[in-house]
Order: sequence, then structure tokens, then C-alpha cells
Amino acid sequence: MRKERLTLGLFLCTAVFFLSGCDKRFLTPKFSKKAVEDSLTAYEKLFVGAPHLAYDKEGRGGYINKEGEWVIEAQYLAVKPFREGYAAVQDADTELWGYIDVHGKTVIKPQFMEAGSFINGSTAVMEPEGGFGIIDKRGKFIVEPIYRAISYFKEGFARAEDMETGECWLLNEEGEKVFGPYKDACLFHNGKALVTETEKNRDWFYIDKKGKKYPFNEEVQIVMVKRYGEDDFWTENAYVDFSEGYPELINDNYVAVNEKGEAISPEYTYLHFFEKNGYAMAAIQEGEDKFYGVVDKQYNWVIEPEYYALYNFQYGYAIAEKKEWEEGGRVDYVVMDLKGNVVFTDWKEDEIILYPASFLSKGNPLPAYTVKNDARKHGYIDWDHSILIPFKYDATYSFAEDGSYAVVEKNGLYGMIDKKGNWILKPKFVGFIEKPEDSHWEYDMGLS
Repeated sequence: MRKERLTLGLFLCTAVFFLSGCDKRFLTPKFSKKAVEDSLTAYEKLFVGAPHLAYDKEGRGGYINKEGEWVIEAQYLAVKPFREGYAAVQDADTELWGYIDVHGKTVIKPQFMEAGSFINGSTAVMEPEGGFGIIDKRGKFIVEPIYRAISYFKEGFARAEDMETGECWLLNEEGEKVFGPYKDACLFHNGKALVTETEKNRDWFYIDKKGKKYPFNEEVQIVMVKRYGEDDFWTENAYVDFSEGYPELINDNYVAVNEKGEAISPEYTYLHFFEKNGYAMAAIQEGEDKFYGVVDKQYNWVIEPEYYALYNFQYGYAIAEKKEWEEGGRVDYVVMDLKGNVVFTDWKEDEIILYPASFLSKGNPLPAYTVKNDARKHGYIDWDHSILIPFKYDATYSFAEDGSYAVVEKNGLYGMIDKKGNWILKPKFVGFIEKPEDSHWEYDMGLS
């Protein structure tokens, strides 16, 4: 039996910086903030309102401007993106987390074992003694640090786990226990929260903000939930999105169900959530093999289920694997649009291979690599197979949708280039994300 390669694809996580308190060193708007942001390239948007995090050659974190200059020196063990004007940073001496503003000034002194990013004026933190709570932007506790785990506030409630029993409660913004205890619970979404009172069969049901229960169809048991949340190291925040149907595993097959637990789609061996562009990946079973395709919101196949794997179609194009992968063998890929048309076939020469874990958009170079004498080098090719940027990098990643930048690795360090291969940021950084050691995955998701 072949090794199953269930390909979920990678979710695009573009860098988002809140525009409140915009600092003139990073953006000086002459018009409305939204109008200015709409006029910027994806690269420029990385620096809206705040510098972007980066790590130097020694692995210390700090923040840079769009010229690659350190505006907050690389001095921390770890750093997180700016949110609402504050960023969580880990002190190199105490190894505790605190917060700084966009000028590098300490606004909440290092005192926490873990620290999240601010969302609507509050964030979850972990005390050195091990309890989780929620603080405001003054560093004052809104919810005392007495919980095993806690989320941020969403629609007026936060999810918290009891330190002793592990039971879940939904707390209001005063920190009061309002709903619970539950074996598990998700945050409110559109006025409803998904909860369960028993571990058996994961018997989930909805409650509204008055506590009224909305059970599912008896024949449908929720076996997974769609996970959401920023910086949710402390818990798994979640909700189930029924706007286009929710994938459920029923009798070893997936269907989409509505809020009542009624099946509203055909059965698939695998069914993924709908992306923002309105399409979802699905699979059927033939013998021991799964074949993947893409369906629209009416569950019609737009890419027929005849591929061994599908990758990343958020930008309107999917990379499809034509034949089963074998250890040491070559895999042939095609690129398809979301009408099922093949718009690119893989290079015919064995030594040049399209890099599959890429987000492709028309007009942007395609990441590819060569393998010669056991040496692997990366570069970019055009849609007509011509070489656009030579194969001279240790790794290359997808261009932003507008083509303004791509992250590349050279000699173990990361930088950014434009579509002509010119350096925007020279390769002098260990990484541009929270955890540099994971950078080879994170860059194809965009910068966090």
C-alpha cells in the first residue's frame, strides 16, 4: 500500500498590521489610512504602522524597516509581530516576556512565562507560577491568572480551563464564569458557541448567549472543529462555520452538513473547508488510492478527482500531482486554473522540477529547483518554461500575489528579491517570523 499523502495545502497567512497609532517612521499617510494602505504593495504593507520582526545571524530578534535597517536592535531571545501598537518580546537575561511599543520602549516589563498578542485591547499571558489569565494594555489583569489555559475574548467571551479539573468555562469580560462547566468548548461565532458536556462520541451542541441549547441531528456527531485564533499557544480556539456547509466524517466518508446536522453534499473520502475564493478540495476513493479534485460551493467538480495530490489554490491556480509519488522517483506536476484548464505542464527535463508547495498567481515567476550531482539549487521559471531567475539559491518561495517580493535563502540566511532577482533585502537574516527554525515552512504562507 502506498504511503498516503493527504495534502491539505498550506494556508496563506499574510502579514497584517493594525493601523492605529501609525508611526511616521514607517508610514506617513496624506489621505485616509485605508486609501494609503490600498495603494501600497504587499511588501510595503509588511511595514504599515510598525517595523517588521527579524532575527540576526546570532539568532537574536529585533525589528527592521523596509530598507532592512534595524530600528529596534536585535536583542531579544524571541519576538512577536506588532499588534495594536504593542509587540511581545522575550528578555535575553530573565527569559521572561514583556511588551514594547513601535519605538522599542518597554511598556509592560518582562514578567510572564508566555505572552500573546493584543486583540481588542487585551491578551492572554502565563504567570511564572503556571496560571493563565488576561491582561489589558496597562498590564493589569482583567482575568486573574488562575486557569490551566485561556483564550482571548471573542464576541465578549473567553474560553478558560479549570486548573484542577480541566473543565471548560466561557467567561465574560469581567472574568465571571457564565457558561459551563463543559468537557470542551469553542469561542462564540455569530452568537453561538460549540460545546460538549461529555467525552463520549464528542457530543457537541450549540448554545447561544442566553444559554439556549441547539442540538445536532442524532445521526451526526461532531468529530472535528475548525480551529481559529491568533497566537493561541494557550488553547485551541475554534468554531464551526456553517456558512457554506461544514465537513463531517460519517460512516468513513465526509459530507457537508448544516446547523441541524443534515447532509447537504455528496459523500467524499475527504472534504476540506472552503477557501476564501469559494472552492474546497475533496477526494474520492478508488481501491486503495485516493484521488483529489476541487469542488465549488454547489459541490460540482471544477477540477476532476484524478490527481494523487493537490497543492495551494488560494491565488486561483492549483498544482496537481499527476502520478503516485515513489521514494527517489520524479513526480510530474501540472498547474490548473479553477475552471479545470491545464495552464502549465512540468518541465520535461529531469533535472528541473517545479516546487509544489507554492502559491501561484498568473504573471509571477514559478519556484523550481534543479538536482545535479546530488546538489539542489533553487530559482524561478516562467510559465513558458524559460528560466527567469537563475538556480543559485538554497531555497526559493512564492512571490506575493502582487509580485512585489519573494523570500529566498542563500548560504543559510534569508533575504527578499523582486521579480528580476534584485535584492530588496540582502540575505543577512536568520528569519522574518516568530520561530526561525520553522522558516522553511512559514515563508510559503507569507510573513506572519
